[in-house]
Order: sequence, then structure tokens, then C-alpha cells
Amino acid sequence: MRTALLGFGARIYLLVAILIIGIMAAAASYFLVTQNRALKEALTEQARSLSESLAEGMRLGVLLEDREYVRQVASGILGLPNILYIDVYLGSGDLLQQLGEMKHQLLVPDAAFREASLSGFNIGDEVDGGKEKGYRDFMVPVRFDEGSREVAGFVRIGLSTASISRKWQETLVTTAWATLALVLLACLLIYPPMRRMIRPIEALSLGALRIGQGDLDFKLAVQRDDEIGQLAVNFNEMAMSLRKQNAEIQDKTVKLEASEGKFRQLFENIGQPLYINTLDGRLLDCNQAMVDLFGYASRDEMIETVQDGRQLFADASKRSEVLAELLANGEIKEKAVEFKRRDGTILKTLVTSRVRTDDTGEIIGSEGLIQDVTQMRSLEEQLFHAQKMESIGTLAGGIAHDFNNLLAAILSSAEMARMKIDDRPSVERYINTITKASNRAAELTKGLLGFARKGKTRVEEVNVGVLVSELESLLRETIDRSVGIYTDIPASLWPVRGNPSQIHQVLLNLCVNARDAILEAGGRELSISLRNTVIDQDFVDAHATAICGAYVQIDVHDDGCGIPEHIREQIFEPFFTTKEVGKGTGLGLATVYGIIKSHNGFLCLNSKEGKGTTFHIYLPAAIDDGVILPEAATLRHMPNVAPVGSGQEGAVTILFVDDEEILRLVAFEFLQEMGYHVLIAENGKQALELIAGQIGMIDLVVVDLMMPVMGGEEVLKVVKRDHPGIPVIIASGYSANSLQKNLATQNYDGFLEKPYDLSHFGRVIEGLLSSR
Repeated sequence: MRTALLGFGARIYLLVAILIIGIMAAAASYFLVTQNRALKEALTEQARSLSESLAEGMRLGVLLEDREYVRQVASGILGLPNILYIDVYLGSGDLLQQLGEMKHQLLVPDAAFREASLSGFNIGDEVDGGKEKGYRDFMVPVRFDEGSREVAGFVRIGLSTASISRKWQETLVTTAWATLALVLLACLLIYPPMRRMIRPIEALSLGALRIGQGDLDFKLAVQRDDEIGQLAVNFNEMAMSLRKQNAEIQDKTVKLEASEGKFRQLFENIGQPLYINTLDGRLLDCNQAMVDLFGYASRDEMIETVQDGRQLFADASKRSEVLAELLANGEIKEKAVEFKRRDGTILKTLVTSRVRTDDTGEIIGSEGLIQDVTQMRSLEEQLFHAQKMESIGTLAGGIAHDFNNLLAAILSSAEMARMKIDDRPSVERYINTITKASNRAAELTKGLLGFARKGKTRVEEVNVGVLVSELESLLRETIDRSVGIYTDIPASLWPVRGNPSQIHQVLLNLCVNARDAILEAGGRELSISLRNTVIDQDFVDAHATAICGAYVQIDVHDDGCGIPEHIREQIFEPFFTTKEVGKGTGLGLATVYGIIKSHNGFLCLNSKEGKGTTFHIYLPAAIDDGVILPEAATLRHMPNVAPVGSGQEGAVTILFVDDEEILRLVAFEFLQEMGYHVLIAENGKQALELIAGQIGMIDLVVVDLMMPVMGGEEVLKVVKRDHPGIPVIIASGYSANSLQKNLATQNYDGFLEKPYDLSHFGRVIEGLLSSR
């Protein structure tokens, strides 16, 4: 302790001594520099005077280039003190005469000649030739005559610097001894008053040291009435105040540390991403959940990397909108914001944040939490799309069913008209036009029913690899040869249960779209790859329409123009197309979607505008004993036989039931033409009343499936229960495969898919009756 106090006094004394030494040294240095400058200036003046005199005296010799004359003039000056050599040059720079024994550099820089010519005097660099051998040369021009600026030659004179060096060294030694003596004297004189001044300061220093070490009970003895004594009193009062404040601070510190520990633990361990940043978005702190969400290796790396909040936004311009709302309201709650992970993956989130302020209330940043709803939004979109497509499918199926009823009436009426007319080509031409147009309309309704999953299908075990191989051959013949077509078909590919024609249609539709995209963007590749895959729960969690199980995966990829993001949700909707009018119906991808759904499969889409598109199709594999897809109901197509009976008496009685009046009228007339006795009913209730009233009289029932009051399904149940001997033919705008499962088990005897032509209608009836 005492050593420390003595050290303090010594440092004060040393500081003053250093100050004195500095002042003395500065004064001595100034004196020496001034003295050295004066000596050099004296040498320069001597050189100027001598060289100008020589130039004046040698003018004639230089003009005449008389070496002897020049030597005689120079010899008189060469013997003077400090003169080492004299060189005389012509105006061209050539050496005319050299006098003096000292060896020196004869080559003179052109710059020296120019300066001497312009300024009238050139001072060369000082040459250190060693002890007592230093020198400096000077040069003046020799003018043609006095007052002329034209130069006839130059005189170069070398003067020794040894004399001024000796004088300067003598001055240096004298000054150094004098300075040292003055410094010692000053230090001796200031020591006593310094000691008297330092003692009370040392006492204060001791007190500060004791208090600094934690001894807040230390008290200085007050022995003086001057300013230092008052300082001691204030010091003691300060120590007392510090004791009180220290106790309060310790208490608050304990509480603050406990609170901060709880906050930090909550901040680190909470599952939601938390962050703290500045107004410009520079990240100050975050928790591990935030690091994991954005894909960084550690918190330190993320904090160091994110220096601008725009780095995290999927659209950097959106940050200004979020910041403006935050500053305007002071907080935001669950605002939808799209961020991007470090790898570029888009994150859909809900942000809750509030502003941070300093002690003055000025906003300095924000803090908040981020909810990752990417997967939830994806599932919602998939579910919404599936529900929307299901609704559209239901609507399309209903429209197609009703339309098929109308087409059946039109086609039947046209055939009846053809049967009634004699040889009238002009009328028959119109009937043929009606028939062709109706058949084309029927094909359109089949497309709608396929989308609605209510079309006619034949289900069998299908090798998708064979379909792809066949399609590859077709594509190579029809697609521009500049487009490379690649397939990847594994040998051990699982089979699927489905309709080969429909699966072929799916692949063909996708490849046609891929071809158009490739040609539009100038792409070069179309590929179809197949593989076996097993869908697990993790995949199902991310895809709302997926179901766990074994699948055959079909990937159709092209490097074409890609699908813009804003229309991706619409491409599977019926009649949506981006093609020109007349070049697309808008049913291609809608049909693809419907067929895949009808096979209990699903599909995924990956596309980037300008980069290409990949459709991932998943069809259930037929690797278990169970049936993957529902079996199609057996259709009973009977051979063509002759009509039974040709008149009313003893003829077969057929009950035709349909809610469409036109169909009833056409069927009545057609069946009568075939020789049958016909009964007509417009709904199931009327039909059952007729059957009950004519027990044993009705030989066959043809009933529409969907009718008001009572439909065909209930009629079928009653007839098979109460009159099992009466055969029943079901007619519907839907296919047999789309009928409800319970209907398929009720043993109906035949099926007619609307619209049907009368000849097929007749063959089915004849075949069924002949088999009985």
C-alpha cells in the first residue's frame, strides 16, 4: 500500500521532471537547429560570392574556350580556405577545365544546368565523404555580357563542409552539458514544494484505494482548512453515500439477475422463433427456433449474416410495408408475411411484433415472434383445391347426366324419323347431321363424366411401363426431332389396377402440354420416369390428398416455359386454358385430374417459370391381394336375335319408366314398332302401381336410375323382392362403374348408358328376352 502511494508521488515528480527536460531539450534543439542553419547559410553565401566572381572573371575565357585563361583565373581562388575544386563547363554542358585534386562526380544532371541558367545559382546535394571529407558543390552561369540572359557556360565550385561540421559539433557538446546542468538544478529546486503538495493527495489516494477495494467504512482524517481539507470532508460524505447505494444496488442486482435468467431461459427454450432487431432490420438477438426456421448453422452465424432485414423477406420491398404498419400502430399481430430460408425456400408465416424504445421514448427497433404456417397453408390450399374440384366434378356430372337424357331423346327421335321416311335423301341428310352433332355432344359429356369420375371404365391390371413404351414411340413420330425424349422404366415396376386407355390419356395429355411448353420456350427435353414408391405418414402430413401405401410414381418433366405461379391453382379447373381460342378446350388437365382421382391416386406439381415443369403422378400399386380400384359392374351385351312377337295380342309387355317425356314417347313408338306391348310410367311410384295392378302381365322393366318422386334404385329393390321373375334394365346418364356399390349388388339384369341408339336398345332387350 505504502509503495503504491510512494509510486504516486514519484510519478507526479517524474512527470514534472520530464516536463522540465522536455522544455530544456526543446530549447536546446531549437538553438542547435538555428546554429546549424546559420553555418550552412554562411557557407552558401561564401560559395555564391566566390562563384559569381569567378564567372565574371572567366567570361572571356569561356567565350573563347581558352582553357589556359580559365585556369589562370581559377588558380587565384583555388588556394582559398574550403575550396576543393573548380569545374568550368561550356554552354553545351561539355567540360572545359577542371582544377583541384579532389575526386568528385564530373557528370552533372541536366536539371542542375537548367536551374542554374534560370535562377542564376544552383546548390547541389551535400556529399558525405567521411570524416573531414564532406563537401557541397554550387553552380552559376557565365553570361555573354552583364545583364544578358544568354548563357555561355557554367562555373561549378566545390566547398568543404568540414569546418561547419566541426563548429556545429562543438556547439552541440556545449549545449548538451549546459542543458543537463540546468535540468539537474531545476529538479533539485522543485523537489521540496512538490513533496509538500503531494502528501495530502497521497492521503486522498490512499482513501480512494481503500474504498475502491471495498472498504466503504474507511474515513479520512481532516487536518486542514483549505480546499484539500474540504475535499477530505466531501470524500468522507461520498463514502457514506456509496455504502447506501451499494447495498441498494446489490439487492437490485440479485433480483435483476434472477429475472434476466428466467427471461433468457424462456427466450432460448420456447418453441416459437423470437427475434430482436434494429429499425434497419439488423438482427441483434434470436433464439434457436429462429435459427432452425431460417436454416442457419448457429445463432452467432445468423446474427453476423443478417445485417439488413430485407435479406429474410421473400420480396425485399415488402419489408418497408411491414415496417410502416409497425411504426404507425406500435405493433402488429399475426400479419401474414412471406420469408425465405437460407436455401431460398419460401416460408409462409404469421408475424407478431412491437416496437422497442430507448429511455427517451425514441423507437430504436422491434421485437417479436414468427409462426411458421407454411405446411398448414399448403395443406389448406390442397384441401381447398380438392374440395373445389370435387364440387366442380359433382356439378359437371349432374350437367352431363341431364344432357345425356336430352341427347338420348334427340338421337332416338332422329332414328325414329329415319325409320319413318321413305327414300328422301335431303331429309335423311338433315337427320344424319342431327345424329353426328348429337354423337359429338355425347363425347363431350363423356369427358365431363370422366372428370366427375362417373364415366364408363374397364378396370384391369395395368403395366404402366408398357404404356410409356408405346407412348414413347408415338411421341418420337409426332414431336419435333430437336426435342430429346427420355424414359426411365425399371424392370421390377409394380402393376396398377385401372383402365389402360384412361392412363394412356393422362400421359398423352401431359406430354402434349409439355410439347407446347417446350416449343414456346425453346426447350430441348421431355422425360417420363417411373419408379416404385411407398408413401409414409410424413408425406401424407404435407399433402392433404395423399394416403399411406404403395404407389407407382410417374414423373413427366419438361424444360419448357414453366407455369406462372398465379395460375397454378386454376390449371385443373374445367375449361381453363391459356391457349389461343380454338387451340384448347380447357378439359385436358381437368380430365387428367379426374382420371387420377377415379383411380384413387393423386398428383403433385413442381414448376418454375422459365425453368420447366414436372408432374408427379401417384397410382396405387396392385401388390396386395385386395382390389385397389372398385371393379366395374358387368355389362350384359347380348347377341342380336329376332324380335319376339309382332303384334299386341300375345306380345311381350315392356314397362318403360323415365321422367323425360320425349324419351317415353320415342321408346313407346319404337318398342311398338318392334312388336312389343308397351306400358309407360314417368316415375318409380307409377311404375310400381302398374306392376302391382298387372301381376304376371309385365315381362320386362326398363327404368331410369334418377327420377323425381321415386328413382330407379328403389324400383329395382321392390321388383327383385316382390317379383323376382321380372328382369330389370337400368338406364342412366352415368356409367355402370359409377353406380353405388349397393346398387351393383342387387342383381339388375342389364344396363343402358345414355345416350344410346335405338338399335343397341333393341338388341339389349331382345337378347335379354331371348335368354329367358
